[in-house]
Amino acid sequence: MKNADKACILFSIAGAVFFAAVYFVYGMWGHTVIACMYRGESLGILNSVIQGQKELPVDFYFGIADSRFTFFFFNSVVLGIVLMAMSWATVRWGILPVLIWALLGAAISESLIWSVLAKPVVLNYLPVPIRDLILEIYFYYDRRTIQYEPASALYDPELGYTLKPGAFTFACREFNNQFRVNRLGLRDDDFSLEAPDVIILGDSVAMGWGVDQDQTFAEILQQKSHLKVLNTAVSSYGTAREMRLLDRLDTSRLKYLIVQYHPNDFRENEEFYIKGNRWPGADPVRYAERQRAYLTAHSYYPGKYTVKLAGMLKRDLLLRWYDRPRSVEPFPVSHAPDPVTEVKMFLNALIHGSHVDLSRVRVIVIEISPHLFIDDQFVSTLRMHLEKEDVSRYFLDLRVMDLSPVLKDEKYFYLLDDHLNVLGHETVAKVLLQAMQSS
Repeated sequence: MKNADKACILFSIAGAVFFAAVYFVYGMWGHTVIACMYRGESLGILNSVIQGQKELPVDFYFGIADSRFTFFFFNSVVLGIVLMAMSWATVRWGILPVLIWALLGAAISESLIWSVLAKPVVLNYLPVPIRDLILEIYFYYDRRTIQYEPASALYDPELGYTLKPGAFTFACREFNNQFRVNRLGLRDDDFSLEAPDVIILGDSVAMGWGVDQDQTFAEILQQKSHLKVLNTAVSSYGTAREMRLLDRLDTSRLKYLIVQYHPNDFRENEEFYIKGNRWPGADPVRYAERQRAYLTAHSYYPGKYTVKLAGMLKRDLLLRWYDRPRSVEPFPVSHAPDPVTEVKMFLNALIHGSHVDLSRVRVIVIEISPHLFIDDQFVSTLRMHLEKEDVSRYFLDLRVMDLSPVLKDEKYFYLLDDHLNVLGHETVAKVLLQAMQSS
């Protein structure tokens, strides 16, 4: 055995012994040291770490220490294994072949991920764990977000942002669409702002993310019903902001108000309720910071997808090691603690979010979620709540339409994206038209 091989073996053994010793020492005496720090019985420099914070129980600090130790320990182990493997390979074959093979492997990985993103139909043939990782890469590091694109959004002091008046193109992996935006920052024409018969409130789904302007269910509904329909939906708006936007509109001839709900609306509706049914407005500095962070996260550099994939695999391996659930879902959807609370927050925003008198207006509520999360829980809970609570003093009529049986099929959504495709918008328009004709 060559001396270099012996050195690698000794290095590997020493590394394994070191990590085992660190793990053993923390497991045996870590909590004891933290308890001494908590009581002020340790070294002065250590005591100062949590000095003056004893209103929190010691278990709180145990949890923080465990999570931080686990993070640094696991990352150190992974880094050590990689360094040992590269050292062993370098001794065996030389540094140049190792670097070539490493770069070649990274290039193949990057090309495969890029190919799947470019041809999403491949997702149908991938195992679910791999598909979820690709979807996570797409949603958090690849997909464009219209409200943070400088060419398509403007800061608004009350609502946070609106669409940018004029014309622009918005494109993601599966679509490329033209947007025509009126003077109020809405994806509709200026003519529709003048005393519309129907107003549609919603987020990116109703806005028409992924379809052309004349393919949105708002435009289709206008063509089929022969009523003037105004589409006011803006990406990521919750019910509270949607109702605040209603105050800016001409509602003198309003007959129908269609509200498209999404599970992500809950956090905004809850914040509106907690702050006493007042919308606090938006901070321009915070919006600029979010926009800057978005642009940084979505800028591409060679090997970006492979680096992100490696981080996700390491995270999932750590969660599996500690038998904890995966905290990140492939689709970015926030969940309410329970459907009853979700419904209460929604109705509160619907009733108190605007100053417009809706007592002569028929309201139609629909829920559209990503196809992986479609169910009738929100709709059925809302219907049961309306049976107990009389809202007739607020609205002429409030109907809740269940779209879950219709939209369960994946054919109504894009493969990569979580938004409706053209067929999905046509289907929603058909259901809404039937509801309006039967009212």
